[in-house]
Amino acid sequence: MNRRLQDPFEDLDLPLFIEEVLQQGVARCIAFNHWGTVLAAGCEDGSLVLWDFETRVAAREAAPHAQAITCLAWSRCGRFVATGSRDGCTALWDVARSEAVYRQELPGVPVALSGQRQNPTCVLASFYAGPPQLVALRPGGAARALPALGPEHSSRKAGGAALFSRSGAHIFLASAGAMAVLDASSLQVLQTLQMPPARVEGLALSQCGRHLLAICGDKAIREFSVAERLATSVAERLATAHTPASRPATLEQEGKLLLAAAGEFRNPVEGHGWRAAALTSDGEHVLGASDVRAANVIFAWSRFGKRQLDVIIEGAKEGAAALAWHPRRNCMASLGDSGAIFLWARVYSERWSAFAPGFSELQDNEEYVEQEDEFDINARPEPEAGVAEDEDREVDILAEQDAQSGSDSDVGAVLRFLPLVVQPQTPPESPAVDGGAARQAGNAQGTSPLPGTEPKQDPAVEPTREERAANGERGTGEAYKTSYKLVRLAEAAT
Repeated sequence: MNRRLQDPFEDLDLPLFIEEVLQQGVARCIAFNHWGTVLAAGCEDGSLVLWDFETRVAAREAAPHAQAITCLAWSRCGRFVATGSRDGCTALWDVARSEAVYRQELPGVPVALSGQRQNPTCVLASFYAGPPQLVALRPGGAARALPALGPEHSSRKAGGAALFSRSGAHIFLASAGAMAVLDASSLQVLQTLQMPPARVEGLALSQCGRHLLAICGDKAIREFSVAERLATSVAERLATAHTPASRPATLEQEGKLLLAAAGEFRNPVEGHGWRAAALTSDGEHVLGASDVRAANVIFAWSRFGKRQLDVIIEGAKEGAAALAWHPRRNCMASLGDSGAIFLWARVYSERWSAFAPGFSELQDNEEYVEQEDEFDINARPEPEAGVAEDEDREVDILAEQDAQSGSDSDVGAVLRFLPLVVQPQTPPESPAVDGGAARQAGNAQGTSPLPGTEPKQDPAVEPTREERAANGERGTGEAYKTSYKLVRLAEAAT
């Protein structure tokens, strides 16, 4: 049951209102970078628009494809964006230089892309028909098709969804009736789980990498818990990703199950299907965008307890084609069928008592009675024995500690914000002016707009010697006498 119906005054920490609408072109897919500072949108005309999320301004725009962009994926370092288009190609775009690094043709139109953590040129491409492929976006790179999960999945028409794990060492492969875990290097099947025989439309992984969602065609969103252990050092991660020969053939033989079914989410009242799904950054709620085309309806379930429906978020009168939860903030972005990007946020109420425990808000003016010792200067209490106060220690409040997502030491140089591009402003060209017309206009107004065309003064009204002396000016005779005296003084000095 909806928790709002049980207790309408309970405050849910979810974005419920549309804060802003972003639109430049007709967007077809959206994705945040790892820090949530840039929102990428692939448009219908093949252009890629990068939105600065702080200023909500379209900072960059490029055209990597000639047809509509159907999917995109950020690299872990934030320096590259992989895009897939209806033209059957995938491209790797350099964000800092605003140019395409490499382009490769695919056997079909990709519907989803997933990038590896350590290697931004290695992406997984999923198709509506045909098995997903592991594509290397570099010169000399090749595409390898992922193995079929069984004889019933070996048909070329049967599509599937593939997604890299958070460490990049494993691949989650889902098809109708099965979910498998593959080794990213050898593409060996390590674990297989049985699922209902329904087509898997897409996969979504939480920010921490411990929860996996599968959007199924039987109008259900199934959750799986991921027990992948993250390596603590760069050497251990590289060894785990590139030396699969030392591990057992399957995880079942080793006794360590990487995936486990955790539950499912449905809409038993209307029986709607789902077009997109996402998890909040804290992993407490699961969001699902309904396939109703006439309204932007998003369902939010709690992952704990009975997994009940918490709230139904309703927005614009158009369907939601995609969802993207912000990695660091309590907000999300949804993509409408019209190509507009809706930014959802929570309306916070001002609670001044949170800043001071003894503060209470007043509705009417009250007379305040000051206590006798309220503003007395009291001595500072002595520190406890064995506790040394380090007052000179500098506290770093600017460094960001990535507690949820771990260290970025294995991904190389990162790009959190878009670099500033200074474009020189050329002055506007002045229109050509006819000299004769300008001279006539200047003479008529008493001023000359062009140099060398100053109007001459009438000699009949030339000022007299006394007037020049009164104004501090010197005539021709005075100037000659002064110059003659200076010459005689110079000869006497030599």
